[in-house]
Amino acid sequence: GNSQFQMKVIDGYARNQEILENYRQHFQEYQQLVLSFRKLGDEMQRLKDEKDYLIFQHGQLEAARLSENEQEELETELRQLTHAEEIKSGLSAAEQWLQDDSHAVLHLLKECQNTLSRTVHYLPEGKELLERLESTYIELKDVTREIVALNGKVQLDPERLNEVRDRLDLIYALEKKHRAACIGDLIRLQKELSSKISMINSSDDELKTAGEKLLRKKEHLVQLSSELSARRHECVPSFEKHVTGMLRDLNMPNASFRVLVGEAADLAQEGKNTVQFLFSANKNAPLQELSKVASGGELSRLMLSIKSLLSDATDLPTLVFDEIDAGISGEVAERVGNIIAQMAGRMQIINITHLPQIASKGKTHLLVYKNEEGESAVTGIRVLSPAERHQEIARMLSGEEITSEALENARSLLKN
Repeated sequence: GNSQFQMKVIDGYARNQEILENYRQHFQEYQQLVLSFRKLGDEMQRLKDEKDYLIFQHGQLEAARLSENEQEELETELRQLTHAEEIKSGLSAAEQWLQDDSHAVLHLLKECQNTLSRTVHYLPEGKELLERLESTYIELKDVTREIVALNGKVQLDPERLNEVRDRLDLIYALEKKHRAACIGDLIRLQKELSSKISMINSSDDELKTAGEKLLRKKEHLVQLSSELSARRHECVPSFEKHVTGMLRDLNMPNASFRVLVGEAADLAQEGKNTVQFLFSANKNAPLQELSKVASGGELSRLMLSIKSLLSDATDLPTLVFDEIDAGISGEVAERVGNIIAQMAGRMQIINITHLPQIASKGKTHLLVYKNEEGESAVTGIRVLSPAERHQEIARMLSGEEITSEALENARSLLKN
């Protein structure tokens, strides 16, 4: 925009390139810190909004005092307690069949051993059979002892049964609520909730640290922007003086030019300033924005003056003037040509013009032309030889019909 161009002009004239580049680098880092700070703040606020619910969930899991293999053990115990009467009945019956009845297995087996022992003297193979019966008797005796012990452990305990059921109901409810596949998932969730709550509790410190970092970066930016502002203000009187002087040389003796360097509401890409060029072409006329008061010719001369000063202060390799001579002629055009020629001694100038006074100042003259080919026109460009250039300058002076006076004037312009 216009204001952006005016800022670039002042910075170029003040040679602010190095400090401005440093400022822009820090400003980019500052913008990233602002985004990070806002994102962190939003995330912390979201978590704080969830904090009460997270604490409630964590409290439920913590109060449950869950252990990894508890569910399997409880489910096994529940089955035993639920079928305790049936289990005791079965174990008691087995004990009776093995040893308590007169026809119990152990009694009968003992009788069998006694009977067989009376025949081993007459039957050699009987000894081995007797040993095997003894081994079976010992094994069954051991099984019987374990059945008796197990029967003693199994108790009819309605109170414990209710405790186990209540405990499993709690575990099942928690698993359903949190969509957990097992008790291990609940334990892991409890740890995650604990970490989140800890993070929320420490979020104020984290946000404070990020805010302090952001503030330090902003303070540094404010310092750099103040340096930029001081340099801009400092160069304004000299810049105004030079522009006004050049305007007088370009036959605008009553022109007034001012630069207003203001303070922006906040830090921006170019610092914390606004720049506005004010202009008046006539004596005692109020200064106003360029677009409101400058005619085509006045604006051309003003822009030439500004760009001439800018070319002195910057290292631009090339400058292009696109009909900057609009609205001027005669002696003023001659002066404009001289200024552009001086600039061409420091840098490459490409100048598009229709004025012979200006075209004659260039080192090289290129002609832009059109050829009609059928229904279309083809635009071309070529470098003119010295003789062709003489003819072209004369044509620019007199029109399509080149007069001897025009040729003489063209020769004079080219010589100068």
